[in-house]
Formats: sequence, C-alpha cells, structure tokens
Amino acid sequence: DETVQVEGCSALVLLTPCSEAAEFRAVAEQAGPAWLALQREYRQLARSGSVEGVIAAAAAHRSCAEVQEAMCRIVLCISRPALELEEMTKQCDRVGAVCEAMAAHMEDEAVQEMACGALRNLAVDAAHQAHMLQVESGGPVSLVLSAMAANAHSARVQEHGCGFLRNLAEGGSEGLAASGGVKAILSAMEAHAWDARVQEEGCGALRHLAFNRHGRERI
Repeated sequence: DETVQVEGCSALVLLTPCSEAAEFRAVAEQAGPAWLALQREYRQLARSGSVEGVIAAAAAHRSCAEVQEAMCRIVLCISRPALELEEMTKQCDRVGAVCEAMAAHMEDEAVQEMACGALRNLAVDAAHQAHMLQVESGGPVSLVLSAMAANAHSARVQEHGCGFLRNLAEGGSEGLAASGGVKAILSAMEAHAWDARVQEEGCGALRHLAFNRHGRERI
C-alpha cells in the first residue's frame, strides 16, 4: 500500500534526530553531552532496521517521489561521516538505492537534493569510492552531474553536488576531470556566487582536482 509506505517513511524522517544539516552541525560542534546523546540515537536507528526498511519501500514504490525523497534523506543522515556508522549499515546497498531514485525522478528537485547529499556523505568512505569513480552513464558521477545541470537554480543541489565531487576527488580525480566535473563545479560557483556553502565545496573540489595533471588541464 503506497499510502502506508509514504506515511511510514515520513514518520521515520521525523524520528531521525537532527535531520537538518544546520541543526546537526550545531550539536556536533558542541562535542558535549548533546552530541553523545545524538550518537546513541543514531546507533539505535541504525540497529533498528530503519535503513533497510526505507530502502525496501523505495524499491517497491519507485514511481513515488515522496518515498524516494524520504529514503534519500534517511540515507543522507545515517551516512554522515561524523557518526561512524558505516560498519552497522554497510549491508545495505545505499548507493544503488539512491542512484535508482535519482534516475527515476531527475526532474524532482527535492529528490535530487537529498540524493546528492546522500551520495556526498557516502563518498567519504573508501569502500564506496572505487564504485562511484566509475563515470559511465547511469553511474553516481553521471547522475550527480545531470542533477546539477537540471537543477542549476538550486543552491543546495549545487552544494551537495560539489561536495560529492570534492569527496570523490580525494580518492582519484582523472575520471572526474574528464567527465565534466570541472565544468559543473565552475558553473555552480558562478550561478551561486552569493552562497558561501556552494563556494566552499566548489573551491574544495577544485583544490582536490588540481592535484592531478588531468584536473589541472581541465581547470
């Protein structure tokens, strides 16, 4: 029942602590009791099977943008590097689920924002980087670049897209430079010159790409 899945996924999003990035950063920067409590809540969420549940719901309801957005948001949250939950959630194919959501809802800005953010966080882990660095059509790099092109007006899509490319570039940049990554980053920075978060991620991505000769040539 799609209605049940939409309501269930929405409820899980509401139960996900500090799902908004600014709220999460504020707690993490305190590094006090609130941060320890937040880590405990996330570990409980990871152990509960919630991630597996929303991924299963997304697989069963691929045409429902609300389910896909909720799944991507929860994957984004649970995959935040600071939480160090990779070992508890690695059995889920989070990358595949997010990519399928992106491909099915390329024109939905909310899905693309959450999906790019999820891939950005997942790209920190070396275990995902080798797969993500494959730049073939339909892969994570291709999908993120397409999302950035289709949602050029969205500062958050551009921020997450640049952040994804920044994290991947730390693992290897030759393919990224050749795939159009440099052009996408520069376009994002030009379109959102007023947005400090886009500029920070864009500059960081260019910095990492510049470590490689192919990246320097593209820049």
